[in-house]
Amino acid sequence: MSEDVLPLSSALPSDALMHILSFLDAPGLVSAFASGDQKIGSLSERDVLWKDLRRRRWEGKHNTRVFLLDEQRSAKESYRLAELDSRRKSIGRDEFCRLRWMLVYNGVPSRMGLRSFGADGTYMSPYFGQPCPWEIVDNCLLFSGLRLPIERNENNWGWIVGGGSNTVYYSVDVDDN
Repeated sequence: MSEDVLPLSSALPSDALMHILSFLDAPGLVSAFASGDQKIGSLSERDVLWKDLRRRRWEGKHNTRVFLLDEQRSAKESYRLAELDSRRKSIGRDEFCRLRWMLVYNGVPSRMGLRSFGADGTYMSPYFGQPCPWEIVDNCLLFSGLRLPIERNENNWGWIVGGGSNTVYYSVDVDDN
């Protein structure tokens, strides 16, 4: 750039630049930061932009509250960590037990409420009337003679157990409060 030509950012007030930056997605904000323009780079790191982007991106997504718990973490960092987590392909036992599950049997959602899998390795089915043991092996749920694969729901970042079978469980994002 010629020394006699000023960058566009120097001609615009910060609030106008912030408004322009608010229309960018995450790659756009990262590009703005890397643009070499100090003013735009500094503004693109502001939490207010990343909080708004996070709100828009996370709407309807599961498993995002955990990334808001650390108040020391910037909005940009919580956004980055949630994006990485959304690509995770396996679920741990503790997380599996914390979630609630909606059963869909033969394409019909159960009317008997959300299900849960106990940390003690038992599943209480309203249909069976007694606890049955369960475990996760090779990213499959094993219980009641079934082997149901566990996969990520890429649309909402939740989980699907038994996709494509007659017995399907969908994770439900419930508030722990």
